[in-house]
Amino acid sequence: NRLQRGETLLRAPQPGPAAFRLQRAEERLAQAAGLNWQRAAQRLDRAETSLGLISPLAVLGRGYAIVRDENGRLLASAADAATGQPLDVQLRDGRLAVTVDAVRPA
Repeated sequence: NRLQRGETLLRAPQPGPAAFRLQRAEERLAQAAGLNWQRAAQRLDRAETSLGLISPLAVLGRGYAIVRDENGRLLASAADAATGQPLDVQLRDGRLAVTVDAVRPA
C-alpha cells in the first residue's frame, strides 16, 4: 500500500549535502582539467609557431643558404673562405658540394 511505500522510501539512504558537494567538486575538477588542457594546447601551438619563425629551415625556404667548410664549421663571411676550398652549401631542397673559384669581398 501507499503508506508502506512511503515508509520504505523514507528509510532508504538519501544523498545528503555531502554527496551534493562531492558531485559539484567533481564537476568543477573536470571543468578545470579541460581548461588546463586547452591552455596547454594553446601554449604548445604558440611555441611551435615561434620555433617555426626562427628555424634555419624556414630561412632556407626564403632563399638563403647555410654554408659549411670541410670541417662542418659555418661560414658567415666571404673572408672565411679561400680559393680552392671545398664547401657544403645547404639549400631548402638539398645540398651542393662546391669549390671556391674566387673570394670577392662586398
